[in-house]
Amino acid sequence: MTQKAHLFSSHPRKEPFMNKQLFLIHGRNFKPDEESLKDLWFGALKHGLKRDYSENMVEQFNAANPQFIYYGELSNKCLYKSKKEYDPEGDLEDRQHAIEKLIVYSKTDLQGNTSKFLYNQLPGKNSLKEWLADMFANPLDWVGFSEVIISIAAPDMKEYWNFDKAFGSNLRCKLTGKLANALSDGKDIMVIGHSLGCIIAFDVL
Repeated sequence: MTQKAHLFSSHPRKEPFMNKQLFLIHGRNFKPDEESLKDLWFGALKHGLKRDYSENMVEQFNAANPQFIYYGELSNKCLYKSKKEYDPEGDLEDRQHAIEKLIVYSKTDLQGNTSKFLYNQLPGKNSLKEWLADMFANPLDWVGFSEVIISIAAPDMKEYWNFDKAFGSNLRCKLTGKLANALSDGKDIMVIGHSLGCIIAFDVL
């Protein structure tokens, strides 16, 4: 989701990249601490840009002053209230191992059905659970499903769409102020979100 397309270009531009602003918003479910998750996101993105394009793209990424929008402490608290269990150290270890496995593949390795197969083999992956959780990310998909099922599959999504609670607005506030500042400065903006992060971006924009 972008306000201005082509934030990055494989060809150097004349205008300074100090006028660019990139926002990255993670998805739902339990999350490790902010710095660890940010390092994983940034490291993965930089590796992909360098592998598929050039070192110049990594420099453009850095120059766009990427901001990581983290709300893990809020989603973790919500999920703990729902009696969900979480092992932060184990989760972080799985994520690190997943990155280690992914970086050995080439661009062509991660295309088509092969990409899906490799992704499903990553440590800590559970395709069925992730599919259910992402499916419930859209309120229109709730039709025909009971609140009990939704609460079990994605209690944080149920909480986000509960307009009587502050959870959703608290998550959106993580982006609102920083985005408003960038807009007032007249910057070219790109917002990248995953799962619930996409919904937060859409709602704020």
